[in-house]
Amino acid sequence: MNDLRRAFTFLVALAAPWLALAGVAAADAFYTYGFSPRAVGMGNAFSATADDWSSSYYNPGGNAFQHQPSLGVGLVANFAELHPIGVERLSLDQSQALIFGVNLPLPIAAGPLKDRFTLGVAACMPAGRLLQMQVDAPSQPNLILLQNAHRTSAMYPSLGIRATDGLAFGVGVQTLFDTVGQLKAAVDPAGNLDTQVGEELLMRYALVAGVLFRPGAHWDVMQGWSFGAVFRDETYTHYHIPVSAQLNSIPFITTFDAISLFTPRQWVAAAAFHRGAWRFELDGSFNEWSRFPDPNLLVTVDVKIPVVPIHFLDGIHRPPHFHDTVTGRAGVEAEAFAQRDVEVLLRGGYSYDPSPVPPQRGYTNQVDADRHAGALSAGVKWLGVGPTLFRTPLTFDVMWQMQCLPRRVSYKDSSVDPSNPGYPKIGVEGFLQYIGGSVGVNFDYF
Repeated sequence: MNDLRRAFTFLVALAAPWLALAGVAAADAFYTYGFSPRAVGMGNAFSATADDWSSSYYNPGGNAFQHQPSLGVGLVANFAELHPIGVERLSLDQSQALIFGVNLPLPIAAGPLKDRFTLGVAACMPAGRLLQMQVDAPSQPNLILLQNAHRTSAMYPSLGIRATDGLAFGVGVQTLFDTVGQLKAAVDPAGNLDTQVGEELLMRYALVAGVLFRPGAHWDVMQGWSFGAVFRDETYTHYHIPVSAQLNSIPFITTFDAISLFTPRQWVAAAAFHRGAWRFELDGSFNEWSRFPDPNLLVTVDVKIPVVPIHFLDGIHRPPHFHDTVTGRAGVEAEAFAQRDVEVLLRGGYSYDPSPVPPQRGYTNQVDADRHAGALSAGVKWLGVGPTLFRTPLTFDVMWQMQCLPRRVSYKDSSVDPSNPGYPKIGVEGFLQYIGGSVGVNFDYF
């Protein structure tokens, strides 16, 4: 029996470095905060506009209306001031990231395919890490949807296709990193250890598709209007780590499974109106959070010992029972100042994202709250100074987003053991802040 305990302890110790990669599921940075400073400043109500280097994310159909190459790059950071309720600690580390986007119209000079196709990419790369996750026990208090947001790289490559002067379609994928690996170890009768380790860093893909319609290109009465629709399939990272060990002739096989960084399937509808110095947009998205898988680390053990009947209890599936939500967004952009070489734009926006997480009255302590997000943004289009003029303006944007998480508290049922970390109540309230800036430019191939 001592050999059995030693082998199992050894097996878990071998798996520990891999478990540092698995973690609590969370929505990604794009869903939680948004992408470009301009769009964030409009409350992320941008799917019916999508006319700059961020269109690969907000609506890949918008790529096809951009007939000149564009490039944008920026830096963003998030901060949190959260107050746990009923527990001592519930924090969210700050993080920074590089964002960039590019749109490249295919240079078809003439014929029916001219100005029809545009390639685009939008990406986020957190500072100092390619992928970071965290493991929590099912009963450990955690910020289920915020904990890993803005802590993994993501990319949206896409292709926009213009069907008519006012109608364009786009298709692309969201890419995330995923990890698979295995560990094998054997201890011979003399106590010698032989190990074999394998690990792969894989890419996971999820479909993104969009359509953008500008009816004013066909009917004068609809000048200034645009309508967008976007579909983003769900995506997540899945860690499957089988660990096997053999002590003399007794095999031990333990498998560690975890789902993390889940982003729900989204259906977005948007309408925008642009007239003179003003642009208004309203967006709504239906988010299929009910498909949220079990986010907890599951451990299964397979041990076969002759004669001795020993049975290990596997990890318990605890479905989170999330519910679908509807998110509303509104934004406005206004030209505040314009002259020959400089144009100043001001923006404001608001969004409401209700929490899909049910009250935590039982064993688990997955903490979340509704989010009211207000944002401001300013942009400057600059052509240069005096006789030194650029062919196209440089665009500088800065933004600030404040998300309010109103107080939300869950009280445990009487059946919950008082030793549960969330007993007798658990909750959170506070604020999230998101700041950033970017520079963008249009250019020519030749």
